[in-house]
Amino acid sequence: MNSLRRLLRPLARLVRAVFPKKEAPYVYQPSHHIIADYAAFSGLSLDEVANRINSYKALTKQEWERLPAGDFGDRAKVFYERSHYYICDILAANRSTQELVNKLDGYTPLLLESIRNTPGTRLIEFGGGTGVFCEIAARMGKEVTYLDIPGQPAAFAAWRFAKYDLPVTIQRTTPGTLELQGNYDVVFTDAVLEHLDDPYTPTRILAEHLNPGGTFVMLVDLAGEEEDMPMHKDVDVIRLHEVLEQAGLVNTYGRHTFASVWMRPSAA
Repeated sequence: MNSLRRLLRPLARLVRAVFPKKEAPYVYQPSHHIIADYAAFSGLSLDEVANRINSYKALTKQEWERLPAGDFGDRAKVFYERSHYYICDILAANRSTQELVNKLDGYTPLLLESIRNTPGTRLIEFGGGTGVFCEIAARMGKEVTYLDIPGQPAAFAAWRFAKYDLPVTIQRTTPGTLELQGNYDVVFTDAVLEHLDDPYTPTRILAEHLNPGGTFVMLVDLAGEEEDMPMHKDVDVIRLHEVLEQAGLVNTYGRHTFASVWMRPSAA
C-alpha cells in the first residue's frame, strides 16, 4: 500500500498541475469575525486582508524562494517565524469559529464528539495556528494549552485570547524540539504535520503524553509536496498511524485516512 501511494503521488501532482482546482475568490462577510480580528490586529484594511487571502499561495511561495539555500528543516524554521503571508493560509480555512466547527463536523461529527465526551479536561493543540480551535475547546470547558512556534499566527492567537479573556495557556516551541508539560486528556492537531521535516517523532511524543482514557484527534493534509506550496512535505499516513499504535493507542475512527480518532485504553 505504501509503495502504491508513492507511485501515485507524481500522477496526482501532474493532474493537479494540468487541471488546477478553481476556487471562488474570498469575499469578506460580517460573520467572519476572525478575519475582522486579524484586520484590527494587523492594521490592514478588510480589503487588503481579502486580497492577501486570495493570493497567499503566490505570496508564500515567493517568501520561500527568497530563503537562503539549506535543508528543509532550517528553511522551514526561518519561513514560519518570519513569514508575513503564511497566516493568510490559515485564515482562509478559519474565518470564524462556526465555520471551523462546520468543517470538522463535515468530516465526521465524531471528531468533536470524542473531544466533548472525553472525561478529562486537559487539552493541548499541537500547532495551534491562529488559536481558533483552542477558543472552541476553551468554550467547551476544557483546560486548554496552545502550542506552536513563534511567528505572526502565534502573536495573533495570543492577542485574541487576551481580547476575549480566554483561559488558554500559551506554550512556544521551536521546529525539531518538543517538550511537553505533563500529560493531557485530549491531543488535537489539524493540518500541521505536513509542514514538518519529521512528523513522526512529535507524533510519538504527543501520544506518549496522552492519559489513559484520553483522545487523540489527528487531521493531516495528504496532498504532499506541491509546486505552489513548497513548504509542504509528503506524509506517510500509514507510518504515522503505526507510530500511534506502537505508543499503545487504539484507533476508533479513520485508520489510514486524513482524519482519525485514537484513544488510550483506561488502566485496568
